[in-house]
Amino acid sequence: MPRKRKKKSRQQPSAPLISEGKKEQYFFLPLTLLLAAVAYALTICPTIFVGDSGELTAAAYFLGIPHSPGYPLYCLLGWVFSHLPIANDIAFRMNIMSAFFALGTVFILYLIIYHFTRTPYLSFSISLAYAFSPIFWSQAVVAEVYSLNTFLTALSLYFLCRWVEKRDDRWLYFAFTTMGLAVANHQLSFLLLPTALYMLWLFWKDVKKPVRFWITLGVLYVLGFFIYLYLPIRAAANPPLNWGDPDTPLKFLQAIFRPAGAQTARGSVLEHIAHAFYLWTVQFSPFLWVSETKIPIPIIWLFGIWGIYKGISTKWRMARVFAFFMLLNLAVILFVSRPSRQELLIVGVYYLPVFMVFAVFMATGLREWIIQYLNAFRSPRRPILYGLVILIIVLIPEYQFIQNRPDADRSRDYYARDYATNLLESCPLNSILLVNWDDIFTIWYLQDIENLRKDIIPVLAELPTQPGSNYWGEWYFEELLEKHPEIFDGSGFESKMFLTTEDAVNAFVQANLDRGREVYFSFYGVSLNFELFTFYVHPLGGVYRCSNEQYSITDLIIAQQAWRVALDDFRNIYNYNDYRIEEEDFIISRISDNLFYTAQLAINLGDRPKAIWFFQQSVKINNLNLNAIVPLAEIYLEDGNYPEARDLLLQARDLDPGNPDIHILLARLHLAISQIELARQSLETVISLDPSNPEARALLERIGPGD
Repeated sequence: MPRKRKKKSRQQPSAPLISEGKKEQYFFLPLTLLLAAVAYALTICPTIFVGDSGELTAAAYFLGIPHSPGYPLYCLLGWVFSHLPIANDIAFRMNIMSAFFALGTVFILYLIIYHFTRTPYLSFSISLAYAFSPIFWSQAVVAEVYSLNTFLTALSLYFLCRWVEKRDDRWLYFAFTTMGLAVANHQLSFLLLPTALYMLWLFWKDVKKPVRFWITLGVLYVLGFFIYLYLPIRAAANPPLNWGDPDTPLKFLQAIFRPAGAQTARGSVLEHIAHAFYLWTVQFSPFLWVSETKIPIPIIWLFGIWGIYKGISTKWRMARVFAFFMLLNLAVILFVSRPSRQELLIVGVYYLPVFMVFAVFMATGLREWIIQYLNAFRSPRRPILYGLVILIIVLIPEYQFIQNRPDADRSRDYYARDYATNLLESCPLNSILLVNWDDIFTIWYLQDIENLRKDIIPVLAELPTQPGSNYWGEWYFEELLEKHPEIFDGSGFESKMFLTTEDAVNAFVQANLDRGREVYFSFYGVSLNFELFTFYVHPLGGVYRCSNEQYSITDLIIAQQAWRVALDDFRNIYNYNDYRIEEEDFIISRISDNLFYTAQLAINLGDRPKAIWFFQQSVKINNLNLNAIVPLAEIYLEDGNYPEARDLLLQARDLDPGNPDIHILLARLHLAISQIELARQSLETVISLDPSNPEARALLERIGPGD
C-alpha cells in the first residue's frame, strides 16, 4: 500500500492547546452573544440618562461638539444611530448604540480568549463574566462613549494577536488603522500605540521589513486623526451644541487635549490607588455587604493574577504585551488623573480596557489550573473533575448576572428625563432658569431635540467672575451673550470683575428682577451660599422662584400644589429606595432636600400640617435623608404619634448611631410610653457620646438611678 502523504505542519498558535473546539464554536459563540444581548435588552435605559448622556446625544443628533476631546467618531456613528427609525425616543436609539458596541466588545473578547486558550467554553464563560461586570454593564445600557472605546481597544488587540499567529502584515495594517480610529474616540486609546510598538520590539528578530512598510503603518495610524477635522468643520457650522467652539488652531488643540474635570482635580493618589484596586476586584468577584460597603471575595479574580504570573514567567511574549498594556493604562490613569473623592465614581470607566485584558488573563489562569488538575487525576476520577469544571464555568457568568443586574438595571429609569422636564415645566413663559452641570445636559437634550419649553433660557449658575477663571463655562457664556444679550443688561458682566460667584449670580438675578423678568433656580443649598444674596428664593415644586418679597403662607399653598403635580409626573419616584442607582442619587437627594427646605419654611411660618406633609414626602422619596427623618419624628413625638415616631427614630439611629440628638429623642419617646429602662439606656448612650450634654444629664437625674 502506498504510504500516506504527511500533512504539512501548520504554525502553532500563541498558546498551548486544550482542544481545538472548532465545532463547539458554532454553539458557544452564538450562545455568548445571545445571552449578552438578552441581558442588555432587559436592562437598557428607555430614555435619557444622567451625566453626559444628554450632552452626547444632543451632539450626535445635530453633529455637534461635546466636551473634550470632542468625540468626533462617536458623534459620527451616533448621528447614524440617532436617525434610525427604530424608536420614537432619540435617546433610546443612542442607548442601543452603546449596547451594540458592547456586544461587539464581547464578541471580540471571546475571539481573543479563544486565540489564547483554544477552549470555547472558557471563551464563553469569561467573556460573559466581563459582559456582566458592574462597570461595563452599566455603560452598555446608556448613551456613553465607553462601550465604543472598549470595542475599538479589543479590536486593535485582536488584530495584533492575529498578526502574531499568522504573520500576515494585513493584520498589522488593520490594527494600526483601528488604533488611529480609537484615538478619535478617547484619549486613553493613545496607549495602544506604545503597546503595539512594544510587541513589535519583542518580535524584532522576526520583523524584517522595508522602510515602506513602517511608513505605511504610520500613515494608517495617522489617518484616524483626520477625523478630528470634524471639530473645526462642525464648529464653523455653529451647531446647537458647540462645546469650546474649536474654530481656531488654539481652541482646536484645547478641545482635544484639555483634560476633563476629574483629571484636573487634585485628589489623593493613595486613595485613588485603593479605589482602583477595589474596583478591579469587584468586577469579577462575588461580594458580601458589610455596612453598606461591597467586600469582594476574590476567588475567580485570583485566576487572573495566576494567568499573569504564568504568562510572564514562561516568557510568553503576547502575555507580556497584554501585561504591558495593563500596566501602562494603570500608570497613566493613576498618576495623570487625580480625581477628588467625589469624582472617584466618574473615573472608574477609564479602567474598562484594563479589566477587559485582565479577563483574558483570568481565562488563561483558569486554563492552566484545569490542565494541571486534569493531569493530576487518574482516569476513573476524571468525570468528577469534568463535572466540577463545567459547574465553575457555568457559575461564573451566572453569578455575575444575578449579582450585578440590580445595579446595572436601567429598564425603569426615567429619573433624569422626568426631573429635567419638571424643571422646565415649573417655570412660566420666557423665564430664566439657573442650573448646574448636572441639570443642563438633560435640558439641552429636551430643548434641542424634543423642542420642550424652548422659551426657557437655561443659564449655568457658575457665572464667570474674572477673565480666564472658568474654562468649562466660558464658551457657553460667550454663546449665551450672543444669543440672549438682553439677560445680561445692567448686571456688570462687561467688566468681569466679580470677587465671587455669589456676587456674579446676585448681580445677574437682581438686574433681571428689576426689569420684571422672572428668574428661577433648579437647586438650593448646593455649591452656592444663598444667604449672601439680596433677594429671596421661594420654593415652587422642583424649582425656586427668585423674588424681592419675603415668604408668605400663600407661597406654601402654591408650593404644595406644584409639588403634588410634580410628584404625580415622576415615574417610579417612590420606588427608588428599592433599587438605588448611584449616579442618580443626586436627583433623589435634591428632590428630597427641596421638600425638606419647604417643610422648614412651613415650620417658620407656623403651618404645621403643611410642614408634616412636606416632611413625609421628603422621607418617602429618600429614606436616607436624616435631615427630614429627625424633625418629622420629633413632630410625631410631640403630637403623640408614638409608633410612627419610634419607627423613624430607630431608622435614624441605624443611619447615624453616633448622633446624640437621635438618642435624646428616643429617650423622650421611651419616657412618654413609660419604658424607663430603655430611656435610661438611650440617655447613657448620649452621655458616652457627649459627656457634657445638659438635657441628657437632667433627664437622668429626673428618672433616678437604675436597679
